[in-house]
Amino acid sequence: MLNTYQYGTKYQMIQKRLHESSETKTKKIGVYMRKFLYLTVWLMVAVNTGCLIYMVMWAEALRKGWLV
Repeated sequence: MLNTYQYGTKYQMIQKRLHESSETKTKKIGVYMRKFLYLTVWLMVAVNTGCLIYMVMWAEALRKGWLV
């Protein structure tokens, strides 16, 4: 039998375990969300850079008269 003076009641032990498990799940979800956010930002930067390069090249071709 468990020593209730040392560990508390069974209900308190269960509540403690549930609280600890919910904290670890929250941390894991936070880590995945942060990685997803970093990936999304990196992809946005790559796409925007590519679009900017394309627009500059198009403007240069327009200036030289290649698109007339």
